[in-house]
Amino acid sequence: MSKYNRSLAGVKWNFAINNIIHGIQICQLILFARFLTPDDFSIIGIVVPLIAAFFLISELGFGAGLIQKSTDRIEEYASSVLIVMLITSVIIGAALIVSADAIATFYFLDELNYLLYFVAIVLVIKVYSSIITSLVIRNMDYKRESVGRLIGTIFSFLVAIFVLLNYRSYWAAVLVYLVSPLVSTCFLLIKLKYTRIKMRFSLKHFSEI
Repeated sequence: MSKYNRSLAGVKWNFAINNIIHGIQICQLILFARFLTPDDFSIIGIVVPLIAAFFLISELGFGAGLIQKSTDRIEEYASSVLIVMLITSVIIGAALIVSADAIATFYFLDELNYLLYFVAIVLVIKVYSSIITSLVIRNMDYKRESVGRLIGTIFSFLVAIFVLLNYRSYWAAVLVYLVSPLVSTCFLLIKLKYTRIKMRFSLKHFSEI
């Protein structure tokens, strides 16, 4: 199959999967609105932007750089980039943990203390997941990438329902940000051998991204 046909098939597949994922996410929002309180949503409103902001800082556009890099030895570049991104995310996570008490006091929310620990863990997982996803997209394996996202979304939805029905807690919404990328990444690692990156750093390769 030509690259054009693979790309076209990938677009069609992604369109179908994205519609299913959006449908699941709408159902999630409906359930959250039904079972969670305004106080729960205020906590979620603090945590979710933190995850997004710190992920952007850690990612630094390296994922897009890997996709566009023209080389037959992409694993070596991915390894170097992954190590730098993981170190960055760990440093940011450590800073969050150290300042957790101060941030919780500032917002007058004791719950934030534990949630910031959670944000630190999610950040590392999302960074790792982004590099794996970049490799899959670079190899134009759109079908498995979208299936991985769908499986992650379904698992996170089931976890959210379980937490909602048993605990009526904001953790139902927060855990989605951990379970979805974790399950999706595990699926890709199991199915695609080239995503199993060996940790080897090369300053030369990193500087060329």
